[in-house]
Amino acid sequence: MLDNSTKVQAAEFLSVSGGTAFAVAVSSDVAVHHVTWVRIVFGLGMVAAWVVLLAAQKSSDPKILGRGFEEFKRVLVATGKLLGLVAVVLLVTGSPLPRQTLLIAIALGLGGCLLAHLVGSVALVRQRTRPDGRRTRLLLVGTRREADRVSAAVSSDARAGYEVVAFHALGARTSELVGASGGFDTPEQPAVDTSEITEMARAHQVQSVVITSADQISDECLRDLRWALHPHGIDLMVVPGVAGIAQPKLSLERLNGLSLLRVDEPGYSSLSALAKALFDRVVSVALLVMLSPVFLVIAAAIKAEDGGPVFYRPARVGRHGTPFRMWKFRSMHRDAEARLSEVRALAGKSDDAFYKWAADPRITRIGRLLRRTSLDELPQLINVVVGEMSLIGPRPMVDGEGAQFPGFVQRRLLVKPGMTGLWQVSGRSDISEHDRVRLDLYYVENWSMDQDLRILARTAVTVARGHGAY
Repeated sequence: MLDNSTKVQAAEFLSVSGGTAFAVAVSSDVAVHHVTWVRIVFGLGMVAAWVVLLAAQKSSDPKILGRGFEEFKRVLVATGKLLGLVAVVLLVTGSPLPRQTLLIAIALGLGGCLLAHLVGSVALVRQRTRPDGRRTRLLLVGTRREADRVSAAVSSDARAGYEVVAFHALGARTSELVGASGGFDTPEQPAVDTSEITEMARAHQVQSVVITSADQISDECLRDLRWALHPHGIDLMVVPGVAGIAQPKLSLERLNGLSLLRVDEPGYSSLSALAKALFDRVVSVALLVMLSPVFLVIAAAIKAEDGGPVFYRPARVGRHGTPFRMWKFRSMHRDAEARLSEVRALAGKSDDAFYKWAADPRITRIGRLLRRTSLDELPQLINVVVGEMSLIGPRPMVDGEGAQFPGFVQRRLLVKPGMTGLWQVSGRSDISEHDRVRLDLYYVENWSMDQDLRILARTAVTVARGHGAY
């Protein structure tokens, strides 16, 4: 039976070959239309170059399939390089640019490749999240504290397909499963026995060894471990000491054999801020026009239930602390504000804590449906259009919220609040208040358009599942 990587690779080949063949057959470009052998050579050459570039980018590498945007990025990079190669060949040969052929071939071939990766990712995620699903087995090597942190991260994201099966403490001569009671007395300069780690990895049939405490291991030990694991087909991964920094903010520099990891400053440049603002407004206006019939139906349903107002306009704190009124479809009874303190006390929440309760008695019947489907959030598109909010960003804050976390409010207010964000696609109301703060700060400090697009895509999946929505 073919593995997932082979299936995706085959789908890529069928997409690029089929798309190119169709383009060459139907296009009327002078460069490829009149002479049959030119059409055949152009088509075969384009397919061969495309397939080679996809292989060079390792777009179907099992290590990246189903684990985020990286696989799609590699397909796009390979296609971009193909266009550059075609341009160079045409320039050298003096041939005219076959615009129609290229447009059809790229549209069909690239579209087919991206669709293949999307279908493959969905299938892989479903496979990994099943109780008996196949996962990549991990051996963690490091200190107990760091190993527990990595283990918790792995457990919280079943879609990535990792499973921690064992732990080896640095400086220890024995091993234990992660989660077992007890600890290790690790010396200040741990002894690293590469042969013991290798044997343990083989005994537990792991696919990857993860170094959770890289600062505890010398370069020589890390290199020896890499060579020891290689003959057995076991990967080596290292958790960097900058785990809270997103990849777009990191760049690697070399200095006489020394690797320096540069961490870019947080915040937006004027150009990126303009691009984000334009994206927000264009998409929001389009969505408001498309969803106007849905707005009318929801408004009628709210009005029919209790005759109260259609919209709810809570006060929120925007960028730089500027207050604004947020648009939402009303999902609670009309006396909800007057009962807030009473319900907070019933739920055991203080006045300065983030509050959202699944059993909130103030929610109406139509309100429960709106919240579960997130339809109550749609009017916030108005806030985005007028510039008070963004499509993607930290959650809108109530005045005084988060004050118990040092530095959180000041950094959080550097950007506009968003309709959706990292915490919404990472568990929504089911995650802890500490994790909500952590995810909001991570977004603020590591913003990029790539990250925004990934969050937007994950939002659709999260809303469809309805988990944590109340």
